[in-house]
Amino acid sequence: MAVAAIAETLYAPPESVNSPELKLIYGTGQLELIENEGNQETTPYQDVIKVSEIPGDAELVAQAQRNIKTRLVGDLAVSEAVEVKDKPIKNTREGIIWASRCDAEGIAMTDANIGTEMVEQAYKAGNVVTIKLQVDANDIYQNGQRMSDVHRNANHLASADPIIKPRTVAEANNTHRMKRLYDMGLLEDNVYVRFSMCAEGVSDEKLDELRFFSSTKSISVQMAYSENGQLLEEIAMVAGVPDKDAPRHDRKMVEGVARHFNQSYEDKSAPEIIGDGMIIPKIYAKNGVVDFVRIMDDINGGTFYGQKLPRQDYLEHKIFCEQRAARFKDDVVDIRNQLIREIDSLPTAVDASKRLAKLVEGRMVDKALNDTSIDPSVFGAESAASLVRARELKAFGNHHEAQAFMQHARATAKGGSCPAAFLLEKGLSNNVSKEDAWAGGEQKGGTCVNCSKKTTVGVKNWCKGCIKGNCG
Repeated sequence: MAVAAIAETLYAPPESVNSPELKLIYGTGQLELIENEGNQETTPYQDVIKVSEIPGDAELVAQAQRNIKTRLVGDLAVSEAVEVKDKPIKNTREGIIWASRCDAEGIAMTDANIGTEMVEQAYKAGNVVTIKLQVDANDIYQNGQRMSDVHRNANHLASADPIIKPRTVAEANNTHRMKRLYDMGLLEDNVYVRFSMCAEGVSDEKLDELRFFSSTKSISVQMAYSENGQLLEEIAMVAGVPDKDAPRHDRKMVEGVARHFNQSYEDKSAPEIIGDGMIIPKIYAKNGVVDFVRIMDDINGGTFYGQKLPRQDYLEHKIFCEQRAARFKDDVVDIRNQLIREIDSLPTAVDASKRLAKLVEGRMVDKALNDTSIDPSVFGAESAASLVRARELKAFGNHHEAQAFMQHARATAKGGSCPAAFLLEKGLSNNVSKEDAWAGGEQKGGTCVNCSKKTTVGVKNWCKGCIKGNCG
């Protein structure tokens, strides 16, 4: 069947259905498909439930919270470099080191980090990506990097920020939930959908500082599912405003799509919505995450990925996004090789992640000169003005002057793919000497909460030896 034809076979639920229902089986801690008694008709979407309704969810969330509060891992825990000997790969820097050794897993992880950063920096709305995840008995991994480690480190970086902190906590909870749903086999027949809205109640200036990108105020629609045992995550970026400076409609879309599936997000904050995902049978998502994007656009009265743009075929656009990302392959390799050359000057994971983002930023500014699908405003107002002028000069054949404006565009760019970029800028050793970085600059006499030794303690009353992973 043609792509366009497939795209039309979805969305509207039947007035009634006779399919099995997804029911909570209390006492067993399981979800099961139960045949309708007497094959009686049921109301549409009553087989959709909130993830928080699964028996044992409170205990699972408590476990996730215990995990992110434990000590940091890898060289994010200290200011000096740590020798990398063992896997799993814990962070960006370790991925680069393994890549320098021609390790396939290290190369894959580094390339994935670069490729994702390129797409997320350049396309704040109207983009779809698919990520392959690996699962073992204990955790979920992305290209060899343990997701529990990612959340633990992110939680520490966000500890002082009241806007970012609850979002990182919700994401950590969601990863634990995803793992459980996968282990139960529920993601073979269902999808786990979450909506991450832009922060609310703050100025555009603050949003830009936090790397939310105020011009689009985008929603990240995240959909996890399994195909023949392979755990996958599709992410679609949907604009929270129809065009720049227009009123926000992101809450209208997110609350509307919840109502569409007989659920409710009313009176919930953005972080609460992130942590209150839905489990939806795959029959309602035949084309993946774009089915939810289409519903959101219908709620808006006919937008396209939340923007005031002509409607396109959603599946064809999804394929276009995949092909567009693939065109960055040579750039990804170039940036990876540069990171390998520079790794000795990047002593910590924070340094490596910041450098990766900066290299991507410069490359995307250069690409934006010819690629008009990249919105110049993603690089900040000052850089955007120079980039627009460079495009105009190039169009008139004035290449020399265009390059002068491009130089200014690179020098003033303020990229970064998401709020994580803001956390990296703050870093663990912000305004703290290298000697004191292990303690966050706060040292006092006390008893270590981990090894119980009476000694000098720092952050969360941990001693230096325990924070560095060599207690005793």
